[in-house]
Amino acid sequence: YFSRMFASFWLKKYSKAAEFAAQFRNVGRISMRFIDIYCTFYEGLTVFHLARCSTDKVIKSKWMDIGEKSVDRFKVWQKHSTWNFENKLYLLQAECHRCAGENDNADAKYLAAIESARRHRLLHEEGLAMELYASFLEETGESEKSKSESAIECYEKWGATAVVRLLISRE
Repeated sequence: YFSRMFASFWLKKYSKAAEFAAQFRNVGRISMRFIDIYCTFYEGLTVFHLARCSTDKVIKSKWMDIGEKSVDRFKVWQKHSTWNFENKLYLLQAECHRCAGENDNADAKYLAAIESARRHRLLHEEGLAMELYASFLEETGESEKSKSESAIECYEKWGATAVVRLLISRE
C-alpha cells in the first residue's frame, strides 16, 4: 500500500493516496520504521489537502483529525532526530495552520520547513515545502512565482522528472 500511496501523492491523486494510506494504517501498528514514518508524513499532507478541498464539515473534521495525529507523531519522533524529522514536522504544522486559516502561523512554518530541509540537505523535501508554500501564497493572494520555480529546481536535481512535468503543466 505504501508504494501506491507514495506514487498517488506525488501525482496529485490525493483521494487515492488517502485510500492507500488508510489501508496501510489498518495493516498494523505504526512505529518508527522507515515505512511508517513516510506513510505518516505523506498521509498527513494528503489529508490536510483533502480537508482544504472539502466543503462538508464532518468530512473536513475527519481529515483534520487524521492530520493532527500525524503532527502529534512527528512531535515525538522529532525529539529522537531533529535532522530527519524537524522539516517534516514544520511542514505538517504549516499545512494544519493553513487548513485552520491561521495564515501567519502557516507562513512561518512553511519558511521553517524550507530552511530545515535545506540545512539538512533533504532536497526533495525542500522542493515539496517550496511547492506547498507557493500554493499557499497563491491561495492567499501573495503569489510568489520564484518559490514554484525553486521547487522545480529542487525536483530536477532530485531527478523527479515526472513531478517536474506535472508542475510545469499546471502553471
